[in-house]
Amino acid sequence: MQANRATPPAVRFRISGFSCHASAEFYKDIVKVIIGNQKRKKKLTKLVFITEEKWGRQYLDTPMPSVYTSYLATTGLDVVVLYVQHAS
Repeated sequence: MQANRATPPAVRFRISGFSCHASAEFYKDIVKVIIGNQKRKKKLTKLVFITEEKWGRQYLDTPMPSVYTSYLATTGLDVVVLYVQHAS
């Protein structure tokens, strides 16, 4: 019997010294998954977006990305944002 293999998530790791880039890259990467899914038989169902907390949180922990990712979940795409911190 063959195991049921789930589609692995798309993972995007972004570290940018410019605060505006985290938000722009976030939306750009989501659009890449949406377009890619139009061409795939086995769709990606999860995107994990990893960014530096210092630059990303102030732009991604806001109402617009939250509403957008909630909407995407209703279409079958789960988007998770994770933040990393530099060690001092």
